[in-house]
Amino acid sequence: MVITILLVLVIIKNIIIKMYIFKTPNFKQHKKKLINLIYKIPLNPLITEAEKISHQDYNLPREMNREYWKYFYKHLLPFYEQGMLKIFKHNQVKIIDMWFQIYKPKDFHLFHTHPRAHFTNVLFLQLPKKTLKTEIHLPDEKIWVPEIDEGDMITFPAYLRHQSPINDSNEDKIIISFNTDIL
Repeated sequence: MVITILLVLVIIKNIIIKMYIFKTPNFKQHKKKLINLIYKIPLNPLITEAEKISHQDYNLPREMNREYWKYFYKHLLPFYEQGMLKIFKHNQVKIIDMWFQIYKPKDFHLFHTHPRAHFTNVLFLQLPKKTLKTEIHLPDEKIWVPEIDEGDMITFPAYLRHQSPINDSNEDKIIISFNTDIL
């Protein structure tokens, strides 16, 4: 399997921040299956002042059966692990947690971080408009928006604040996100 990884370097005041974009192999064959498995999870909206997410499983019990996890672990995780281990020359990639989010029109998730993890990862399963990409807040107060396509997975340091802008399209934006440590 050929793994395509794009390295993105952001240099701010002599600080280098590395981010990675993984091109999911055979994405089209996985997209429909993953979305169908996600929709097996009972409807679970999350609505606060900082977020309006029509369907997600972040706050559901970890022991709950999630078939999309099994599919992801079998079909997509191996290429990601192989790439990360090659980049960092370590022995193991540990997934700390994983969840999906479905952003219906007008949904959003304001700036936040992912504490207690080395990296945050976002797989864009369905991206109806390029303007709906994750926005990353850099230490120099600038916002960086990655050049990604549907099927891409972006990996960036978990301490960086990021957000999902308001879904101003008529279609759902669907992502799978997960946090990882490199051991």
